Amino acid sequence: MPSDLMLYSGAIILGALHAFEPGHGKTLIAAYMIGTKGRAVDGILLGLIVTFTHTFSVI
Repeated sequence: MPSDLMLYSGAIILGALHAFEPGHGKTLIAAYMIGTKGRAVDGILLGLIVTFTHTFSVI
């Protein structure tokens, strides 16, 4: 249904905008990655884990 697609698209867009708001520990995660000399792969994996756990805790 078109209304379902619009609803899901809107939720994804709002979620993406929400991720750019202050908070969510982005500064702490960046400091951790710098302090542990994390690789880009580590940062991507950490970002995915945080994204999924945050999303599913809200749902």
